[in-house]
Amino acid sequence: ETYGEKRVADKLEVFDFLRKKESPMSSKNPPGFLRDSIEKDYAPPLGYVSLEERQKKKQEEEETRRRERETAEAKAAEQAEHASRIDAVWDSLSEQEKTGIQEIAIKSLNTFALHKYREEKLAERIGAGHHALKAAVDSVLSERYLAKLQANEAPQSGSD
Repeated sequence: ETYGEKRVADKLEVFDFLRKKESPMSSKNPPGFLRDSIEKDYAPPLGYVSLEERQKKKQEEEETRRRERETAEAKAAEQAEHASRIDAVWDSLSEQEKTGIQEIAIKSLNTFALHKYREEKLAERIGAGHHALKAAVDSVLSERYLAKLQANEAPQSGSD
């Protein structure tokens, strides 16, 4: 009887796996075991993963990592665009408007952040308190100005 090339190749792969694991199944009479496994179509042992399956899993993992990387890059680009818009809005404000926004932002800080901000301001250094204030200012600007800005940038119907 003849056996297909794939069957023989699969049994050789399992045989090599068993030999590397020094399995007693294939150690007494290796050629006889290989012949029987081909002729009797032995099932692979528990825990065995074929080269084809390993390669497929590796490709799937690489594809998942690629998609995750693309998603992270898109999110970073979106965040950079948002930060750019926030900075543009901030730069367009008068000093009086900026002071008003900062006062609102300071009122929104939690006790710890407010304490850190005041401490840093007195020491003339920048740290966590200033970063918390910047985040609060950005939040106020987003709420008050970006929605209007985005609405103004929306394409007007019939403006072609």
